[in-house]
Amino acid sequence: MKRVFLLRIFVAVFALFFYIGANAQSNQSIMGVRLIVNNNVAGGVKRFTYSSSGTTGSWGRALDSTWQNVPLVEASPDITACGSLNPVTGNSWVLIYRGNCEFGAKALAAQNVGAKGVIIVQNVAGTGPVGMGAGSVGNSVTIPVLMISKEDGDLIKAELDASHSVSISLTKWGFGYAHDLAIVPGSVAAPHDNSVPVTQVTSGSPSQYLFYHGGFIANTGTANTTNVKLKQVVTFTPTIGSATTLYEDSASVANFNAVDSIIQVFSANAKALNATETGRYDVAYTVSSDDADQNPSDNTMTVSMNVTPQVFSKGRINPNGQNPLANQYYSYRNNPEFVWGPLFYVNKGGYKADKVKMIFFDNDTTKHQLAGDAIAYIFKWVDGGNGGTVDGFMQSRELSLKSIAGRSFQSLDSNSQPITVSCGDSNGIAATIVLEDNSTYWVGVKVPAGWYLGCDGDVNYYNRTNAAQNFATNKRDDFWAALYNQPFTTLVSNITDTVQTIPFATSNYNSKFIDSISYSGIVGTVPAVAFFTGQYPEKVQNTEKLAAQINLYPIPASSVINAKVNLLDNKKIEEVSVIDGMGRTVYSSAIEHMNQGTISVPTNSFAGGTYYMIFKTDDNYMSRTFVVTGK
Repeated sequence: MKRVFLLRIFVAVFALFFYIGANAQSNQSIMGVRLIVNNNVAGGVKRFTYSSSGTTGSWGRALDSTWQNVPLVEASPDITACGSLNPVTGNSWVLIYRGNCEFGAKALAAQNVGAKGVIIVQNVAGTGPVGMGAGSVGNSVTIPVLMISKEDGDLIKAELDASHSVSISLTKWGFGYAHDLAIVPGSVAAPHDNSVPVTQVTSGSPSQYLFYHGGFIANTGTANTTNVKLKQVVTFTPTIGSATTLYEDSASVANFNAVDSIIQVFSANAKALNATETGRYDVAYTVSSDDADQNPSDNTMTVSMNVTPQVFSKGRINPNGQNPLANQYYSYRNNPEFVWGPLFYVNKGGYKADKVKMIFFDNDTTKHQLAGDAIAYIFKWVDGGNGGTVDGFMQSRELSLKSIAGRSFQSLDSNSQPITVSCGDSNGIAATIVLEDNSTYWVGVKVPAGWYLGCDGDVNYYNRTNAAQNFATNKRDDFWAALYNQPFTTLVSNITDTVQTIPFATSNYNSKFIDSISYSGIVGTVPAVAFFTGQYPEKVQNTEKLAAQINLYPIPASSVINAKVNLLDNKKIEEVSVIDGMGRTVYSSAIEHMNQGTISVPTNSFAGGTYYMIFKTDDNYMSRTFVVTGK
């Protein structure tokens, strides 16, 4: 049986930490390039994108050096750098706002007046920095080009406008200080979801919702240090009201040598928390030691979980709580069609599956509208179900399709914008799919060949999973995403194939271990997919009459499966397809607007197992389940 690692970590941990880093190359890969703004008000570590990374193609200078305390000035007189600019003196970098012209044109204009680097400010609040294309002149840019969020940029601009000096530091590791600890970006144990409906956290303490404590600490200084402490403070801020501290925890390491570079620290504790209203949990981490840190700006980090009226999301959502945020886009390396999406744990059932929002990039910037269909499959996963083994691995036999959320793209649907699809039952009827207690659902988005799925590069669940596995009282599984990318020929020969849930992390998918390289590889692979539930309990509707519209025979099938169709309300079938137990399309055919008749699909090439026949009509999707006998 082929077993693909499902974000389950089997690592022996002694005491409260273990050694991670082994060499500078590996440690730099884990740490990533850090941007630090040196100012009392606008200062701190800032998240950024840069021109020589992402799916837009490499341009500008790579971040291949260390810049320390470099002056930052505003582009003047045009803050967007789309017009003439005043000369820039010394080693200064220039702050430029997005808008009005291409990224490459902005950077080249600054370079031509003497800038040694450029920081572009996002002009849309709540979205964060994004990838930057070179445009028509970007290939002439030889200086570094970064982008930061509007929120960070506005703070910096306010300081500069007030005639306060602002400088930046940029490094792949350290700045040469003797004592300089840092929390590795994105490495602290995040909550189970970035957003979760309030109905799910008002009571109960499932392991999936526990708050864990752990993270990576780097010694980027040149000296050894003692009594290193990673402290955690959890607060809750209601939608209307003030923050309240709920609890504190810490974990310590007695000695941390500079040669060790990176260690991972865990607490033996976990905490169940319940909210009675919407708001936000903030988990603030601080690292300290016996030695005064000479660069404290990278000693703190905060991760959050929003308690929302009705949204599940692993990635961040925008401030109004309605749309997922994407700042990176990923595709499977060979660009076949694939199914990818987050896993959500439902603590309290009885609420409907309402809608799904996701973000695409179709790799074609010459047009505005997307073409084709937006589809998300909602599977329920029962570990060990249908004859499987309770082992933390997701197999097709353990998945059951509960809903299809889909529609054809419309005139306003475009790249990098949230696409909304409504959930329907097997007859395409909305508001009849009721989520169940104590259940895990996989929201798998169908990503067409050559397309990219939007992801949130700000969130990383690696150390939540690690902390859960190393929880002192009882080892636990904690999952965050699932991707099935094997070709259909593989599935045909092996119906027990498993879903891969460490996207792109390693080429050895049979491995049960994650190392530091894999940690770096999974950065930015949290799908920007939001799952909306109802706010109030639902009653299951009686759809027996509707179910009679489509009947499949024979079941189980061997060489062919037939669908007898008799649709009501003048509905007409436009396409029929078959997906396997993991959401992969194994058959598809256009239909000439049928509302009565028989559709036959050959199944003699299918491996034994469960399949779903999908019928696309003019306004929804209908589905039926069938079984193919083993070959």
